[in-house]
Amino acid sequence: MSHSLADLIYMKTLSLLRVSLLSFIALSTLALQANAQQVFEFYSGVRQNAMGGAYTAVVNDETAVLLNPAGLGKIRDATFTIADPEVSVGAGAGKIFTLSNYSKAASFKPQNILNEMNLKGSTGPIHMKAQIFPSIILENFGFGLHYKQEHDSYTDAARTNYTVRNINDFAFALAYNFRFFGGIVKLGFGAKLIDRTEIDATVPVATTNLDIVTFGAEGLGVSAVTGIVVTAPVQWLPAFSAAVQDVGGTSFTLSDGLFNRVGNRRPKHLSQKVDAGVSLSPIVSNHIRMSLTGEIHDITNMSEQQDKAKLYHAGAEINFADFFFLRGGMNQRYYTAGAEFATEQFQLQVASYGEEVGTYPAKQEDRRYVFKFTMRY
Repeated sequence: MSHSLADLIYMKTLSLLRVSLLSFIALSTLALQANAQQVFEFYSGVRQNAMGGAYTAVVNDETAVLLNPAGLGKIRDATFTIADPEVSVGAGAGKIFTLSNYSKAASFKPQNILNEMNLKGSTGPIHMKAQIFPSIILENFGFGLHYKQEHDSYTDAARTNYTVRNINDFAFALAYNFRFFGGIVKLGFGAKLIDRTEIDATVPVATTNLDIVTFGAEGLGVSAVTGIVVTAPVQWLPAFSAAVQDVGGTSFTLSDGLFNRVGNRRPKHLSQKVDAGVSLSPIVSNHIRMSLTGEIHDITNMSEQQDKAKLYHAGAEINFADFFFLRGGMNQRYYTAGAEFATEQFQLQVASYGEEVGTYPAKQEDRRYVFKFTMRY
């Protein structure tokens, strides 16, 4: 019996989706051990955080430029994002920074944060992040400017040493998506020019000069990202997706940084990372749609990660008439939740998620809270 080209494409797509789903389920049953390294991402947004950290198959807004350029193929209208401030705070930071001393936290200066931890006798963990991504999105193409300040730190139990990772990123990003077979296959490519300032160090808690000049590194680098989404044109639109972050690795050695004089010290090299997942998009009614997704991060380096739970992400979203969104999921081994109110010009999003920050062999959750307001046309 002969088959048309379209029939063969559908059959191959469904076969690939079945294999991907079975692989994800099998990997998810592996024993969970403990490991001592928090997983850091160049970009993670409030919707992703609310949906268990999963993004490859479901990203459908301007953040596709940073996460998976293939997601640009899902955007229906051209948009201009004027402002989208996003703030994330961990429970540990909330315990030591109040309205009376919030300015010390707002500076993101590691020395100020260390001073406040010493004053309160805190061991952390401390997590804070603020970022924006004003952008312009056209059909299958987008570009924007990304700025991020992110701080993560803690002390040992005896409060002898202080470990800090403080990142400032300025980046220009652009991406393009190609559509094949009527949109069944979306293939995207993107690039970022990044100026990164980094303090990544362990110092005595009595340190008084924890600044960029003494401990910092800065450099300019070019990072590439590519992604694919393959969607079967059948009920519930099952899809397989993958994104390759920092293709070939990213080094910040293109030139000196733009903002600080730190000599020849450069930020740490970023290794290539492959994330892959599957999704379903059932239509519940005329005004209610759902997205269900699960994925594995950094699948090519799974053998190096003892705590396999840090790589697993799953999420769900219920869309009520493109006005109200309810989200939930599982990030690593911790629950996530979030909501969004949206109009054509404004979005208000909130999320809560847990991040594994435990030191081997213990497990420790840092509960984090994210707020984002977006204005676009």
